[in-house]
Amino acid sequence: MIMTTFESTAKTINAPRKPVHGFLSDISNLGKLVPEGRVRNLEVHQDICRFTVDGIGEIGIRRLPSREESVIRFESEGSRPFSFDLAIELDETPGKNTELRLVLSAKLNAMMKMMARKPIQEGVEIIASMLSEELNNKQLHAG
Repeated sequence: MIMTTFESTAKTINAPRKPVHGFLSDISNLGKLVPEGRVRNLEVHQDICRFTVDGIGEIGIRRLPSREESVIRFESEGSRPFSFDLAIELDETPGKNTELRLVLSAKLNAMMKMMARKPIQEGVEIIASMLSEELNNKQLHAG
């Protein structure tokens, strides 16, 4: 297995880092951001979220404990279709906005890497854009 990293472009959230971190740290909020029609069987329990993506299968993520406000870390729960780690990096900008970036590190065999590289990269970018759009619509404020 080869560790392969996929990184989104930076997305701007019109809110300070602290409320963005607070919202994204609650895995039940992430469950609310999953796009309707693209996933099935969404289950959220404490720090674990599971769902089924057509064409990929069941995916589970577990939020890892962290005291850092600059990153929220997750790991795959189960290894189908592959095991991965996901980081949501949050950098506060001088204007009190937040720059969000997703970094997914996946353990892929050579064949899976060749076949899945483009769809995974596109997926990471779509999720980052979706999170950015949803967070900007929420109008989070420092609190």
